[in-house]
Amino acid sequence: MQSREPSHAGSWYSDNRSTLTRQLDQWLSQVPNEIEGIGSLPVPGSRVIIAPHAGYAYSGPCAAYAYKALDLSRAKRIFILGPSHHHYLSTLALPQLTSYYTPLSDEPLPLDTELIAKLLSTKAVKPNGSIVNFTTMTRSVDEDEHSIELHLPYIHRLLQLQHPTKRTSQYPPLVPILVGSTSASTEQAFGALLAPYLQEPSNVFVISSDFCHWGLRFSYTYYVPQAPKPGPKLPLSAEALPQPSDDLDEFEEKIEQVSAGHALQRRDRVQSREPAIHESISAFDIATMAAIATGETENFLDAIQRTGITVCGRHPIGVIMAAIEEMKTEEEGKKGAFRFIRYERSSDVVDVTDSSIGITSNRQSAADYDDDMQRAKALGIDAFALNIGVDPYTDTQLNFAYESAARNNMKVFISFDFNWYNTGQAAAVGQKIRQYASLPAQLQVDGKVFASSFAGDGLDIAAMNSAAGTEVFFAPNFHPGVGDFNAIQGALNWMAWPNNDNNKAPTPGHDVSVAEGDSKYIAALNGKPYIAPVSGWFSTHFGGEVPYSKNWVFPSDLLWYDRWQEILNLGPRFVEIVTWNDYGESHYIGPLSSPHTDDGASKWVMDMPHNGWLEMSKPFIAAYKAGDKSVNNYITEDKLVYWYRPTPKDINCDSTDTTMQGNPNNSSGNFFRGRPNGYETMADDVFVVSLLKSPATVQVTSGGASKTFQAQAGASAFAAPMGIGKQQFSLMRNGQTVMSATSLKDIVNSCICGIYNFNAYVGTVPPEQTIDKLQPAGLQMLNQGLMVPCPTNTLGLNSPSPTACSQ
Repeated sequence: MQSREPSHAGSWYSDNRSTLTRQLDQWLSQVPNEIEGIGSLPVPGSRVIIAPHAGYAYSGPCAAYAYKALDLSRAKRIFILGPSHHHYLSTLALPQLTSYYTPLSDEPLPLDTELIAKLLSTKAVKPNGSIVNFTTMTRSVDEDEHSIELHLPYIHRLLQLQHPTKRTSQYPPLVPILVGSTSASTEQAFGALLAPYLQEPSNVFVISSDFCHWGLRFSYTYYVPQAPKPGPKLPLSAEALPQPSDDLDEFEEKIEQVSAGHALQRRDRVQSREPAIHESISAFDIATMAAIATGETENFLDAIQRTGITVCGRHPIGVIMAAIEEMKTEEEGKKGAFRFIRYERSSDVVDVTDSSIGITSNRQSAADYDDDMQRAKALGIDAFALNIGVDPYTDTQLNFAYESAARNNMKVFISFDFNWYNTGQAAAVGQKIRQYASLPAQLQVDGKVFASSFAGDGLDIAAMNSAAGTEVFFAPNFHPGVGDFNAIQGALNWMAWPNNDNNKAPTPGHDVSVAEGDSKYIAALNGKPYIAPVSGWFSTHFGGEVPYSKNWVFPSDLLWYDRWQEILNLGPRFVEIVTWNDYGESHYIGPLSSPHTDDGASKWVMDMPHNGWLEMSKPFIAAYKAGDKSVNNYITEDKLVYWYRPTPKDINCDSTDTTMQGNPNNSSGNFFRGRPNGYETMADDVFVVSLLKSPATVQVTSGGASKTFQAQAGASAFAAPMGIGKQQFSLMRNGQTVMSATSLKDIVNSCICGIYNFNAYVGTVPPEQTIDKLQPAGLQMLNQGLMVPCPTNTLGLNSPSPTACSQ
């Protein structure tokens, strides 16, 4: 028997049997036995629920309401429909396994393998007569997905209570269905196929969906200035949610109220006379529930279209609504209507940099941090900023990182990400600082516990300090003219790239250099310490295959070299490298093999190492620490570091690029179809930095065309025109080749994986001895949204090994 493991236990929810049982029972017991307007629970004949799939720290108490309402007294089979977060599908997928484990017993929950086989052989017919079929999901796809698994403990516990004398193998079997990014016609086809099963009173359907995912991380910051303020019974956790009416006129009124919104930008602030952001979120969440309550798919799709609301389970909801419509008759009247009995948000969002949902991490022990710590230590990096949100597994990862840092003689500190925290959580920030303040690896500055942030303007520093219970050297990413610089000890400038002063590439008349950002921060700090940023690249290219669609670049050609030169001249007290492992925006300098999960960036990160930038930074870091404006005394061996994009910028990939497909949400203003916004600011060049002990000649041969440069001792930078084909680099002295290498990455005039790739490939002479590769977890979403086949980790397979010679 092939069984699915509970892969998210221990992170998204407890993996301890007694703890999990106690939590589930407690949450169920907290739900009243009767709800006004609904009646007693469970609701007799209630066989379809919509329930959330966030981590139990957020969704557990809310999900209990749905499950206590569910009537399992006649259940002989349980369908679970969940959205696919990591694997791209245009249809519905069924499991290949035969049972699903949960932590609640040693025996797995059975699947209805006979029905699953029947469904796989059944054709679904679209309204136009075309055929769509179920597909299957592999074990890895099945175990990577959380939307179905998060419902299994509740189902298992209810079945234990319903059938106390039965073995787990005797429980009603499950039919898990993973729903992809399906069209309305596909949902209608599968709804019609599933309608006969829905009609059968012994079948139960669990629909997995969270509602609004709000925040910059999701590229969804829709705000309705005229949103109706909710009544007193709709706080963060509503004890009695005002029931959305299934009256069409009332639905249309609610939709009209929330249809005239706009996207908030990072620096936007909501005025005190306007509804708070969380009140706006509640308004269009409830409008969407009202659309569902009408029982009409058309109304649900209209709500999504008019607000762009990020309902991650929209497609499973679409399937079940289509099934309900298929089976509904005039005589049945209101049968099949949804009633909403509980509404919760993961946080009360009050600032545009807040967010309401968390992320996951796949590091399993402190040892998973060791390689990063050791690499950083060898370069002269003193500490890692640990960027955190409010996920239930944050503390697990922080403990791993602090433990690894201590044994590798590194320091770490917490950086609070206000895409996740909100500025009303000063006490929570202070308490988290207190929790780790005394650990050996905690960075101390001027005898105080060091902490930082991403954004967070408006945080109450006095309240934070009080909760911390210790002296804190707080140097957040506040913004000049916005944050209170009198209350902080220093500040971080995150904007490490030339820009237009509105988070995009420079345009004529709107060109702000990183040095100009330095000046603004230094003036605002008025003598307090400044954390200057340094970064090598910025390119992001998410399409409609993910809910956080965004597509732009900042001009970064020789930025890594130029910025380090500025750092040596500026001499700030602190420097922060942006970043070690943000693959999604291509400014990583850490290795591809560093443990991480794929957010979809593997499409442009695979075969694109940046390790050469790590090596290049070492003499600059040494010079900076010594207060020297030159790296000459810190270069111990000759080295060339080179980088380039893999294709010319004018290549046309529109027919296959991911950003050209579907209807991505662009309420954030960060999404552009086709080539990334700002692409024209990038040069079609090959860039080389020489790190030399004595003068030499550098030769760059790009696509057969050679160009030579006279390089002085120390660090020098050069650019040669990009050519299609092989990329070769040589260093010569006195007419003799000292060292040379041919890159493993050709420049091509075709669309790699079918997309526009504006990331940089970075190499060195002498070359690295091993090829840095993404690991399986970092490739999970590679094929999601791709229109053409994309071979995995091909670097070096179709090219000779990196060559080098020296004398």
